[in-house]
Amino acid sequence: MRKHSVAILLFALCLGVVAWVLWQRPQLGAPQAGGTPHGPAARIAAAPGTPPRFPPPMVNAGGAGAITSGVKLRPLAVARQSQSIAWTAEDARDPAVIAQIAHNKDEYAKMIDENDRIKRRQLVYLKQTAADLVQLARLTGQPVQSMMLPGLDGQQVKFDVVASDLSPSGQTGSFSGHVEGDLDSIVSVAYQFGREAFTVVSPGTGTYLVGDPREPGEVIVKSIDPDVYVPWPDAHMMSNMPGMSPQNNVVH
Repeated sequence: MRKHSVAILLFALCLGVVAWVLWQRPQLGAPQAGGTPHGPAARIAAAPGTPPRFPPPMVNAGGAGAITSGVKLRPLAVARQSQSIAWTAEDARDPAVIAQIAHNKDEYAKMIDENDRIKRRQLVYLKQTAADLVQLARLTGQPVQSMMLPGLDGQQVKFDVVASDLSPSGQTGSFSGHVEGDLDSIVSVAYQFGREAFTVVSPGTGTYLVGDPREPGEVIVKSIDPDVYVPWPDAHMMSNMPGMSPQNNVVH
């Protein structure tokens, strides 16, 4: 019971933090287009390819000084992919890897500090973003009913959409719902153009994922323990979070 309550609190906090982070980060580049996702029917399924790799954490030396000027899009090579998602192989808890994906020294320091409160971190590329799905849905006249979210090492989470709050242009918005077949789970997605973030809370399967936006079509996926990972926002952050009272409208 306590675990479930913590999960609900985590979801509420992460939804606000997700929206705030998404709207505050600078935009670079453009969303990556791709085909319509065709995932397996399982709730959380592995993409075809080589077996998952689990490199040890922080095996290389690195530091904030290794961050290069400017932001490099898709800084890590693709190791495996599915119809709609591509995964890199590097352990993004490694300081040397963090130096490649962090935008600046402040973000580098935050990710290093977060290492003790997460289980895994991995950079993932989306072949089709939430914004792409919304535009496709509007062209076909059908609502967005589901989408595939990335887990770690080729894992995919099929998300059934229950409610949404979209801008008139469809280029920004949020979705909420649950993992397919798991009504006790909670899933949220917030996006702005090609940049998006998400949370997956599934106490029944022990799945707790947080996706942080990096650049259009790029998400930093983290596996967390809800008992130790609670991203408490400060009062200033809370006052600047957009969409804290989203309209629960299912879009048709």
